[in-house]
Amino acid sequence: MYFTDTKGEYLLRSDQSGAILEECVDSIMDYSGLRTLFSGRWLSVSLIVLTALPWSLALGVTGVWLIARFDQGLIGGAMTTLSSGVAALSASQIVFLMCIADRLFPQAHKALSRTVEGGLGLIFLISVCVLALSAMMGW
Repeated sequence: MYFTDTKGEYLLRSDQSGAILEECVDSIMDYSGLRTLFSGRWLSVSLIVLTALPWSLALGVTGVWLIARFDQGLIGGAMTTLSSGVAALSASQIVFLMCIADRLFPQAHKALSRTVEGGLGLIFLISVCVLALSAMMGW
C-alpha cells in the first residue's frame, strides 16, 4: 500500500513509514542531546539523587531541630532527645554521602570517603546505643 499526496503522487510505501519515523526520532534524540540525558546511567543516577535528596534533607532538619530543642525533652528526657537528634543528623550525612556524593563524584579519593562514612556510621551507632539506654532508663 502506498500513501499519496493531493496530486496523486506516491510518497512512500506503508512498510517504509516505520523506518522513516524511527530515523526521525533518532535524529532528534542525537541532535538535542536527549539520548545522553536519558541513557541508563544518567537516568538511574538522577532518580537516586531525586529520591535521596529529600530523604537526607528531612533527616537533617529533624536532627538539627531535635538537637536545638533537646532541653525541652520533646521525645522523652533531654538525653533521649539529644541522642536521637545526633542519630538523625549523622544518618542524613550518611545518606547524602552514600547515595548522592559517591554517585556524582565517582573519582573521589576512596580512602577519604570511606573514612568519613565509617566515622559517621560509628557516630550513628553510638548515638543509637545511647538513645536506647536513655530511653530505657528514662533520662
